[in-house]
Amino acid sequence: SWVLSYDKVHLPSTLAVTSASAALAVSEVPMRKPVACVRVAEVDGKLIMHPTKDQVEAATLELVVSGTEDAVVMIEGEGMFISDERVLEAVQLAHQHIIPICEAINALAAAVGKEKEPVYDMPEAAMEVRIFSCAT
Repeated sequence: SWVLSYDKVHLPSTLAVTSASAALAVSEVPMRKPVACVRVAEVDGKLIMHPTKDQVEAATLELVVSGTEDAVVMIEGEGMFISDERVLEAVQLAHQHIIPICEAINALAAAVGKEKEPVYDMPEAAMEVRIFSCAT
């Protein structure tokens, strides 16, 4: 895959996750909730949302956090001698920024989205039989 538009200041991976979620939200593909992704870093003792590449390189903590309006679903990152409390603070800050992004994706889908295809929920036992039949 290629990044077609990029400011060369911020890392594009978080935008890729969020934009993919927005694309799915407006499509007919069934999905339960949109997901947004943000990056948070600690530089000089301060938590910074959407840090630049230079700030990420100088960071003592860098987290990429994905979530829905209701919950954090993925955390990835690295840190240098960071307390559990500081990591939790960074995750909570990230989620505070994820919520309005998910709300905006929902508003976009409500305004221009296509009708979703129905979801067929296969019972777990039937799904297991189907999976094993495909594997043999």
